[in-house]
Amino acid sequence: DTPAGAYGVTLRAVAGDARADPALTLEATGRPEVRLSTKEGRLSGSVTAGRENAVKLVVKNEGSAPAKNLSFSAFEPSGWEVKFEPERLEVLEPGKEAEVTARIRPSSKAVAGDYMVTLRLSGDEGVSESLDYRATVVTSTLWGLVGVALVAVAVLVLGFAVNRFGRR
Repeated sequence: DTPAGAYGVTLRAVAGDARADPALTLEATGRPEVRLSTKEGRLSGSVTAGRENAVKLVVKNEGSAPAKNLSFSAFEPSGWEVKFEPERLEVLEPGKEAEVTARIRPSSKAVAGDYMVTLRLSGDEGVSESLDYRATVVTSTLWGLVGVALVAVAVLVLGFAVNRFGRR
């Protein structure tokens, strides 16, 4: 937990009548430890096919050195788009956190169900973190309503025809 920086140390060496007190400087370089999670802590959520869905992410540096040049990427199903706002973070100081929004747009032809989207973070000094987000695709109910309306119209036409012409 020592912060990065230079620290002065004096060594004392004694042997008989000989004595030495050299002053040394120790440099603690530290290292960044970045964690990626959602704002609510949930790793799943609903998304609508063909529409942009926002997922709030939190990036936290739990290390002892600044995390530099953090960039975001995603591994998503075919036909999907994932964009990040902001696309990169230049510096994230130790103990600090930043909010990032992942904008997930499933394909308009996506079938209702569960899909896995891997959100990745990488930066200088080997900083790397990933998060698997389970996106449940919900399709529009418009076509379901159109189907119900067509069935209702067909039943009405059939009822009218039977009423008008009788059973023959």
